[in-house]
Amino acid sequence: MKTTDRRFIRTEKALTKAMIELLNRDTIGNIGIDDLIDEADVNRSTLYLHYRSVEDVLRVLENQLIAGIYSSIDPRHNSYDENVDGLLTWVSKNKKLARAVFSSRSKEFLEYFEELVLTNFYSDFSSTKKFKVNEKTMMVYSKVDSFDTIIRLWVMDGCKMKKEEVALVLKKINDLA
Repeated sequence: MKTTDRRFIRTEKALTKAMIELLNRDTIGNIGIDDLIDEADVNRSTLYLHYRSVEDVLRVLENQLIAGIYSSIDPRHNSYDENVDGLLTWVSKNKKLARAVFSSRSKEFLEYFEELVLTNFYSDFSSTKKFKVNEKTMMVYSKVDSFDTIIRLWVMDGCKMKKEEVALVLKKINDLA
């Protein structure tokens, strides 16, 4: 149910903000409906007008993160380095959201993020295409796994390392033969 009612929008924001706070303190498996309604300061019936479960709120956060990352890159017009900078800049500005989503370790999100990296940073490949397993394919998938891991580590550490240093590590991996 989508609406432009300010109360509805305010409640949505309160619930997603509460979920971000909870995920930055605990794991998704330890967060229940009661935790979410207490943190958001809404009642149970209000929560159920918006979502069916804490996992539904997590999906909204995952979609926000993916949409934000997509808005920060343009593989058709930007270089690899420009896209890395765009991604790192956006994530560092939204680190609480990024940390909340990455800390959930949602299988669906991690698979989607891997596909995003593969198709937008290594556009010659896509997991949906048929490919021949050879040295080049193995190298690309190794780079994608490394890219994912580096971003995840950086986010989970609170984006403390300068984004330029992270970009340099990603570039060194990308430059491997």
